[in-house]
Amino acid sequence: IDLSAFQIYELEGPGAVEFADYLAVNKIDVPVGRSVYTPWLNHEGGFHSDLTMMRMADDRVRIVTGVFDGGRDEFWVRKHMPNDGSVTFTNLTKQISTLGLWGPNAAAVLGQLTDHDLSQEGSPYGSYLPVTVAGVDCHLFRISYVGDAGWEIYIPWDQATTVWDAIVEAGADHGLRITGGGVYSLSGRIEKGYRLMGAELESEYNPVEAGLARPKVKAADFIGKDAYLAAREAGAEVQCVTLIVDDNTDRNGNPRFMQGGNEPILTLDGERIVDSHLQGQPLLVRRVTPLFAPSRDIGLHPRSSHGESRVQLLHGARHVRSDGGPVSALRARSGTTRGAPGDLHNCKGRVAGARPPSHGRRLVRTHAIILVASGKEGFLDFQRR
Repeated sequence: IDLSAFQIYELEGPGAVEFADYLAVNKIDVPVGRSVYTPWLNHEGGFHSDLTMMRMADDRVRIVTGVFDGGRDEFWVRKHMPNDGSVTFTNLTKQISTLGLWGPNAAAVLGQLTDHDLSQEGSPYGSYLPVTVAGVDCHLFRISYVGDAGWEIYIPWDQATTVWDAIVEAGADHGLRITGGGVYSLSGRIEKGYRLMGAELESEYNPVEAGLARPKVKAADFIGKDAYLAAREAGAEVQCVTLIVDDNTDRNGNPRFMQGGNEPILTLDGERIVDSHLQGQPLLVRRVTPLFAPSRDIGLHPRSSHGESRVQLLHGARHVRSDGGPVSALRARSGTTRGAPGDLHNCKGRVAGARPPSHGRRLVRTHAIILVASGKEGFLDFQRR
């Protein structure tokens, strides 16, 4: 996958690590050659960004963020950067290209192009190491946003095609497939349960609600820390769940595609294309109140539908039947993203053996989808407004 649209910055100077820690929820003062995935928060404790930071040297930290987040994150860094000269900021985006190589054969392909030890010992998860690939000096970042083992490869911009061509040639006998960014940012990461800024991660939600709160909070101060501590104390009011579509027919037998009103992509033979490894099952992601995070059956009214599709929410990766009936149209596991706007309309559901939330009405600001407890037999009425 070509990931050259990544926005890449560096902080350098005697105050670089301390300032990087101030920007990030998670601890950035780690050994050189290690990386940290971390949220950045706004002052209210909601998400400003989520990204990766690498400790390049004792006085240098690299920041890698998404293509659509770059301008916003650069502004944020410059806005909060100390003015005592202890930190400098450099935008390296046009100097570095990034390629992604993942899958069960990733090590076999990459191993033909480098003498570096690609085992877990030589290239541990989260490491960011200088390595020669196809004769080009690169950095190997052992990480995966698509759910399978592999690397992001950071390459000098003008030598990226050399490495790309070498990978394509080396992968010819290993089933290498060139794919687009949609596999990276949508299907692959949703299957793995990873989040995306601008999708399930938004400024009005905090890491507790996104399932990204670590067991402990670092001692160092950071932007939004007080609000984040308060959110941890209060607990999550909503949770992210992944919905796995087992049966997309409604109660009238009509097929429904929950894609925000967009038509599904079809082959020339009229067969629907599903970019998923889960036996051809599409995925959706929603926020629900904690009452519905365990396995439950609910009904779903897709947009413009007059019939009800049956769905089940599955907590974690377990396939658990609810007590009230068979597994229906959707299974869910906690922790990913919401879907495209507009793909739920007047949704209703039954939660077997569940009681309605005591708080009655709870606004869940996921593209203005409101969850309302009706007060009888655990019914929920999802109303789009």
